[in-house]
Amino acid sequence: MDSDCYMRLQRVLNLYQSGQWFDSFEPRSNAPIGEQLHWTRPLDLILLIGAWIGSAVTDFRSALWAWGVVVSPALLMVGLVVWQWGTRRLVSPGVFLISALMLLLMPMFSAAFMIGRPDHHGLIALCLLGSLACLLRLLSGDERLRLAFYAGLWGGLGLWVSLESLVGQGLIGASLALVWWMRGGREARLLALFCQGLLVMLVVALVVEYKPADWFNVRYARFTIVDVVLAAGCAVPWTIIAAIAERHRLVLKARIGLTLAAGLVTVLVMAQTYPRFFLGPMIDFSPQSILWLSTSSEFEPLWPTSVWGFSEFLFYLGPTLIAIAVCIQALRHGPAERKPVMAVLLLCSLVLLPFGLSAIRWAVACNLMAALPWAMTVPTAWRWRGSLRLAGNRLPLRSVAVAALLSTHADIAQMLNASGSVGPHPTSTTAGGTKGASASDCDWQPISQYLSAQWPQGGVLFSYLFAGGELIW
Repeated sequence: MDSDCYMRLQRVLNLYQSGQWFDSFEPRSNAPIGEQLHWTRPLDLILLIGAWIGSAVTDFRSALWAWGVVVSPALLMVGLVVWQWGTRRLVSPGVFLISALMLLLMPMFSAAFMIGRPDHHGLIALCLLGSLACLLRLLSGDERLRLAFYAGLWGGLGLWVSLESLVGQGLIGASLALVWWMRGGREARLLALFCQGLLVMLVVALVVEYKPADWFNVRYARFTIVDVVLAAGCAVPWTIIAAIAERHRLVLKARIGLTLAAGLVTVLVMAQTYPRFFLGPMIDFSPQSILWLSTSSEFEPLWPTSVWGFSEFLFYLGPTLIAIAVCIQALRHGPAERKPVMAVLLLCSLVLLPFGLSAIRWAVACNLMAALPWAMTVPTAWRWRGSLRLAGNRLPLRSVAVAALLSTHADIAQMLNASGSVGPHPTSTTAGGTKGASASDCDWQPISQYLSAQWPQGGVLFSYLFAGGELIW
């Protein structure tokens, strides 16, 4: 576990011991001032429930640690079930299994669900996967309009967990607008229901997360009333547009014009109520915090501006390039019934790619959007009838084609990495605040026990930042 994971467990342990749902203050971090973490409660609740069940056979603290070790893989299992449901109408069971295997093998997606990592990144990915699965069902012939509402509920949960979900859920909404442009008719109801689902979940989240006195407190680094207003600013105009589309047959130009008008209404609402929203969530962080975050491996850029950068780009974002090419090909020559799906996945991949280039943490969403179109190419490659003739024998090349399709980008990246011309990792350091040797070379448990015995009344201890969470735990 890393520092964030230990701090998450300590936060849940504090909640269990104190019963103070609305108080997430940790006095022993950043001593003697203390620390108010910007995390929200959904993952805390999952950890609390699992540890409470486990406390039937052991003490709560041990049960919490054990559940923390396996909670992310458990969320992954839920995600794979949801993914199978979402893709069932689109692809065969074999292609689903290939796409699931690809998700497990793509490094950033699998890292979000890694064992021993009770962190919220897996839950963020699960919420995006849930919204995407509902969208895929709608695009593959499932006519239950409530699926759009369910997608909004997933999206609202994602925003409750972390505001970085705004990008992915915004793309789900943009995809539903694109579907309305392509299909016309009453498809505007889908986007209206999605926005309504977002709003409902965020209102529930506001009531659950904060005490009434804090409902109207404004913060930009975590979910607050600001995001409820944003959801309302989307839901109201789209509900009106859906009502208009029910009564009138709108041509493409009208649909595009109404979409732009709805977007303008949302922008004006936010500009009039919370104009600092447009400065982004980092507005809540100090310049020192932003400087430190720039050295964190999660914010490592993937621009291919060097041999090292190109190898990292291929390894983490190579599948996205493959998916973009597959989607373009499918839109040009594929069956008509799959074109809305491919258009949506192409839109999401093209928008997410610059985010992935700017910071490696966005590769999780890029990986998710790439899995399905990438998996769809495997049966085509397997049906290829190319061969070599050696000594009068015909040697099929389809296995080679499948292997090349699945691994060429990673193979090239590894060869570049092993070539000796790559150099050190751009963010590697042993200084406090990033992953250095100092944190991994020390056994903090006996150190913390010794310090507790020597100074039972407590004191202030200076340590590397990444060791702090484990020391507190």
